[in-house]
Amino acid sequence: MIEHGFSVDEETDLNEDVSVNLYVQKDEEHYVLKLSLVGKYAVLFRADLQGIYHILSYEDIESSHALRLLTKNFARDEITFLDASIIELPIGLHLFNTEIEDTTFYNALFADEIAPGRIP
Repeated sequence: MIEHGFSVDEETDLNEDVSVNLYVQKDEEHYVLKLSLVGKYAVLFRADLQGIYHILSYEDIESSHALRLLTKNFARDEITFLDASIIELPIGLHLFNTEIEDTTFYNALFADEIAPGRIP
């Protein structure tokens, strides 16, 4: 459950995603929270002033009171938040949209698309 003044919109593309995509806002901060349907994994992105999303690390989450509130219930369910060091690792996997040499753990766990904030 997400509470503490966050607004949440769910926008999952069942054709591309292997995750539930939640667009989360609190005050002027905008986030995308992706919960993998493959395993107990999540990734959290924050939008900068230009609307570009950046992958948040565990340290980013722990350093923000609002982000700790957002993620606290997921820890209880043993969901692991992954950062760029993991989701950008290559994995030899054949997907529909992503070439095998470009496939990463992000594609396998969250979506068959380029990760937000990643330049093709």
